[in-house]
Amino acid sequence: MFYPIMIIIGLLIFVPIATAYYYDYKSNPKEFRFSPKKVASKIFQFATIMLVVFLLGILWEYAVPLNQKHGVEFNAERKAKNIPPLDKDWNFEKQTSSQFTKVYLNPKAEEKHFKKVIEYNYSDSISETDYYKDGSDLDNVVWSTYDFQNNTFKYFSEKPAEQIVSVNKAGKFYYNEVTKTTQISKTDFHAFIK
Repeated sequence: MFYPIMIIIGLLIFVPIATAYYYDYKSNPKEFRFSPKKVASKIFQFATIMLVVFLLGILWEYAVPLNQKHGVEFNAERKAKNIPPLDKDWNFEKQTSSQFTKVYLNPKAEEKHFKKVIEYNYSDSISETDYYKDGSDLDNVVWSTYDFQNNTFKYFSEKPAEQIVSVNKAGKFYYNEVTKTTQISKTDFHAFIK
């Protein structure tokens, strides 16, 4: 059933185009001759278009997002919004960062505040997330996310799941989540990071 429909649609498209090309050729056959000059002109046009696309890609990669100045120089505005500041000695992590995400890691492994992630859209930052751990244990992690568009904080906690492997009623094994993420209150968050 599908093939006859495709054949009919193909004929409805191909036959008028082929007929138009035939009458166009009959009216001016010189236009359809290939010359080295015409071929070179088409190659030059194609190369120019590809160069413009390539240059726009490079411009996109380096110019977008438009405002990427949320490093240490942004600390005054962070303090005004009660966002934890970014210390000068924190390392920018190129491997886990991308064009729209900047990741900073704390070089002091013993501190609770160990990571900061800044996410961007095309023009400015969307959110800033600060991660805290319980001592040297990365099993219990909490984070606060500041939304720049709504000027609000959200707080989350991630803990190991109690059972990784379970058995259902039919006797088959299934895997639970390795960690459990829940939204927590501001009070619980501040109690954890003290």
